[in-house]
Amino acid sequence: MTRRQLLFLLATAALFGPWRVAHADDDEGERHRRGRRRRRGKRRRRHDDDYSYARGAVERGEAAPLADILQAVAKRYPGEVVEIEFEREGGRWVYEVKLIDTKGRLLELYVDAKTKEILKVEGE
Repeated sequence: MTRRQLLFLLATAALFGPWRVAHADDDEGERHRRGRRRRRGKRRRRHDDDYSYARGAVERGEAAPLADILQAVAKRYPGEVVEIEFEREGGRWVYEVKLIDTKGRLLELYVDAKTKEILKVEGE
């Protein structure tokens, strides 16, 4: 792992580090699903929404922390991460990780947020 990747992992861990206490009436997943239906047009979801959905899913045990996901991805696909999205697909949370691998290819990996299993790789 390069120094740059390590710094990225540490920065990401710091971002997801301080967790808030989950409340019984806190249903971010439902708000997320409703919000996506309304935003299917040209308007894109804001990146801070990904953070709040991921944080809530991690707190509820529905997803692993991003640092764990990035470690699992780096073992099989070393490279530089350029973008991460967090989405609900097929009834489960999925991290979409875009990275440039060691051969210079742009890869798009879909990783099950709970099991850390790589579901699909595009760009290979």
